[in-house]
Amino acid sequence: MEEDGLYPSEDLYQKLGSIGFWAAKMGPGPWIANYPAIGGVSSDEFTYFHELIVIEEMAALGYPGVNDALGFILALAIPPVVKYASKSLYDKVLDEVISGRKKICLAITDPDFGSDVANITCRAVKSSCGSFYIVNGIKKWITTGMYFTNILKDFKQVL
Repeated sequence: MEEDGLYPSEDLYQKLGSIGFWAAKMGPGPWIANYPAIGGVSSDEFTYFHELIVIEEMAALGYPGVNDALGFILALAIPPVVKYASKSLYDKVLDEVISGRKKICLAITDPDFGSDVANITCRAVKSSCGSFYIVNGIKKWITTGMYFTNILKDFKQVL
């Protein structure tokens, strides 16, 4: 993947989700209970040490691009969901992302304020019909945004 400039496939994401890889990358928590054993470790025994082993083994692959593609999804985008989302959003997003069925991105970097979350100027406001969000502003970087390029192309066509 790294040498060919390819992103991890949908199939790979789902396979990793089915064996508990994404859950293991998040460390111990209620999400681990969905996986009876990750790498031979029961969900009751899983600790941050086990998460560290997963991170170390990924680094040992020697492919930083692939490692990033398989790591940033959870390292940056899921913690805000875990900490701030409503119960229904938490349940839906966490299950879909950890299972590998869906991907998630984090778009906090404004050109004027960097990653200073308190000063983000970009806003998403629900349309008057309540079916869409209208995004007003600019993002400089979107972590794992490369997976959403088709959505962005469709979005530009709407404009």
